[in-house]
Amino acid sequence: MEKNRLVLDSGALSVVAGEKGRLRIAIRQALAQSTDVVVPTVVVAESTTGHVGHDARVNRVLKRMLIAPLDEPLARQAARLRHATRSRRGDTIDAIVVATADCVPGSQLLTGDTSDVRPLAAVANKTVVVSINA
Repeated sequence: MEKNRLVLDSGALSVVAGEKGRLRIAIRQALAQSTDVVVPTVVVAESTTGHVGHDARVNRVLKRMLIAPLDEPLARQAARLRHATRSRRGDTIDAIVVATADCVPGSQLLTGDTSDVRPLAAVANKTVVVSINA
């Protein structure tokens, strides 16, 4: 039986790192059920400032999650997704997040930006996109 896997984009990570909310509770429950909660390194770069004090909430949340590195094969897969959807270069981070999720078919990608992420996820159709706004 495959393990459940959630991949967070920057918007989802920001909500989870917030003080309260349904999503934060859901992530805690997922972690308690041994679900892998994955954050790509580009999301860490996009969601933090490099200042320990300003990043304290995000850093506390990240300690419980798996950080997915960006290597060359993953970067090339993200480029293929971007090219297949004719996405702008500004959508590179979204493409990397989707490529990270696509590494394990059936992953759920939590996002507040479904309009940019869904077309990328539709290319390989391996990832389920879930809106944090729902």
